[in-house]
Amino acid sequence: MIGYKLFNKDLTNQYGNKFEVGVKYKLSGDIAFGTNGYGFHFASNLEDTLRYGELDILNVNSVIGLVEASGEILTRDDEYYGYYDLHCSSELKILKVLSREEVLAEADKMYPERLARFIQGYKLNEEELEYFRTKFNNNYVVNNAIDYYQGKGRTKKL
Repeated sequence: MIGYKLFNKDLTNQYGNKFEVGVKYKLSGDIAFGTNGYGFHFASNLEDTLRYGELDILNVNSVIGLVEASGEILTRDDEYYGYYDLHCSSELKILKVLSREEVLAEADKMYPERLARFIQGYKLNEEELEYFRTKFNNNYVVNNAIDYYQGKGRTKKL
């Protein structure tokens, strides 16, 4: 299964475990969700990676990896928020670290509600904001997300 995972720029996760691109990591034993769980957590949708962990989600000190999960894979549908699935696997391989251009190319393919979730957690520069404002000039969901999460008055980290 292909998905996305957020890492620190040095390819450590929020617990300090170091990963390398191209290496397949395997766990033995029962996997489970949560901070006290056991397994490699990842998301199907790029924007959903921005919701997890204590990493710097404003993309100053973090990167998004394209990952391949295998072995035992659990899926949890988050019905509370109603839009994303989280996965946990016994095996994980980082296929590549996405460049900013690749992340933005993925965002450019998102429908408005997904893009709004992306905008909530990924800091965009003025040129990128203008691009999405123009592309979605009549879309309240996207423009509201830009104003609320990317606005000049924003003072908190997500």
